[in-house]
Amino acid sequence: MAREYRSILTESSGLRLVPVTAEVAEMAADLRARHGIRAADAIQAAAGIRQDCAVFITNDVRLKCLSEFSDVIVLADLVSPQT
Repeated sequence: MAREYRSILTESSGLRLVPVTAEVAEMAADLRARHGIRAADAIQAAAGIRQDCAVFITNDVRLKCLSEFSDVIVLADLVSPQT
């Protein structure tokens, strides 16, 4: 399974891996402190902010608090419930 994830992350067009620099780590710590989000989410958000991403896409509705992005899209909001 790890090999599958690695392949998706390294070979998918439209995805770019960026290093977690000291600046990203410091920004993540600040986001975690201000928004009370998990460390992994804070690192992803900080990396996106550092790369000037305007939109953050997530499965976690709690991350709508990230006002640093012009929009936070929760994938579940894009799917209408099936009846």
